[in-house]
Amino acid sequence: MELLDQLRGADSIRLPKKTSVPNDLQTICLRCLAREPDRRYPTANALAEDLDRFLRSEPIRARRDSLWDRFTRWVRHRKRIMDAAAGIIVVQLILTAWVLWCFVLADRAYEGETLWRVRYEGLRVLVVFSLPLFASAWHIAKERRWAIYAALPFAFGGQTLIPLFVLMGKIEMMQDMYSRSPYFEMTNMGLILFSGITQSILLAFALHSSRSRCA
Repeated sequence: MELLDQLRGADSIRLPKKTSVPNDLQTICLRCLAREPDRRYPTANALAEDLDRFLRSEPIRARRDSLWDRFTRWVRHRKRIMDAAAGIIVVQLILTAWVLWCFVLADRAYEGETLWRVRYEGLRVLVVFSLPLFASAWHIAKERRWAIYAALPFAFGGQTLIPLFVLMGKIEMMQDMYSRSPYFEMTNMGLILFSGITQSILLAFALHSSRSRCA
């Protein structure tokens, strides 16, 4: 049962690195142990022919997977969906903590109506971006593909394109909070941009994995 659990959970079977088994014979074994049926030998005769070639010191037909093959297999793995859900939650928790810390800084730097505008802008960011992404992550963990599509506009549009345009000077955002420190604005927008790119990549992996499993 332990072996079956490993076979179900691993992206690919790995042989020990330190072994006296020749590389060609290792390749033949890996072809036999491939998870996907289309990557194995189609018939026992095909396996026997490759073994005969190996015994005769002739080039075998089986070849080790390329880096691209291993990468695409890694992306298709079911675990990428859970990785995306966990990644979104972790990143949004960090951003939420950062926004709350900005509230503390605002209390020290502003007062009166300006302080309330700063708080309103920060709360608006949390409500518009963080809450939908938290909700989407919950449904992504339940392997609901629609949640991946729902999260993409918030991750790519809201937390990637918008801060990029702010840094480029195309749009203005939360000017009350940043009016006294342009470096503070660059730090915040850079953090949000990095988070949006990270989440978008995770969502792309999850979407590819979900589509591959349903195909």
